[in-house]
Amino acid sequence: MDPQLRMLLETSYEAIVDAGYDPGTLRGRKIGVFMGCSDSETYEAFTEDTDKIDGHALVGCSRAMFSNRVSYCLDFNGPCFTVDTGSSSAMIALNQAMLALRSRQCEAALVGGCALALKPARALNFYRLGTLSPDGKCKAFDADGKGYVRSEAVGMFFLQRVSEARRIYAKLVHLKANADGFKPEGVDDNDFK
Repeated sequence: MDPQLRMLLETSYEAIVDAGYDPGTLRGRKIGVFMGCSDSETYEAFTEDTDKIDGHALVGCSRAMFSNRVSYCLDFNGPCFTVDTGSSSAMIALNQAMLALRSRQCEAALVGGCALALKPARALNFYRLGTLSPDGKCKAFDADGKGYVRSEAVGMFFLQRVSEARRIYAKLVHLKANADGFKPEGVDDNDFK
């Protein structure tokens, strides 16, 4: 099993408990699962030795299965999918969950994201593409920002309508998603202004 999936399963349970619910009491309910994950850096490790391939890597390492496995383990019956939009994956998953709650496709939603930096080759690719900060420092919203720094994180929210929530940390009022569209500089051009 991909370590990202294990972390998503653990934090899903923790988020529900933190929201004031026993996960067992939510079984069979219309709860959505929206996950944002960009890449699995472990799939190759489970498929290098062809004599040991047993098919489990497909379910344990496929990003498409991350949200599905959470829904399966918790027995949730709402919308369920994994979003891969690179570094914005979890934010887009949050946007989709909010839309699903507003349109009553689900009564609550688990929203999460996970990113682990496990292989040096991935960092080397980003470095050669010119997206990594040359000084290794992330200077978000700073005029001196020259790139980004890879990091690892896992996060999970249990979203509900305010009228139904037992424990409220924040109110999600609005989100907006968009793409930059065509740029003459190319799809991998980074504007660090």
